[in-house]
Amino acid sequence: MSRNLRYSPFLIDANLKFSFLDEQLVGGIGYTLGDNSRASLLLGTRINQLRIYYSYDVSLGDFQQYNNGSHEITLVYRIPRKSDTSEPATPVVE
Repeated sequence: MSRNLRYSPFLIDANLKFSFLDEQLVGGIGYTLGDNSRASLLLGTRINQLRIYYSYDVSLGDFQQYNNGSHEITLVYRIPRKSDTSEPATPVVE
């Protein structure tokens, strides 16, 4: 993905996300190229309708000497779809 916003430097994001065992284990890596280059790591899991993700971003520029990167926890609850409750049509027997 590329971003070109007013009053902000041009950036290109590259991300790779993978999952195993029907999203029981999720991982990912990312890289942002531009004026503020950074790398990121994503780990997560799925527990029924709840998804829990942890990500860590680290700056690759001069700014990194002033911080320890950023940590983020994301909680996602997926609302189940309404199931079709109509009864199946019964065949007509003559």
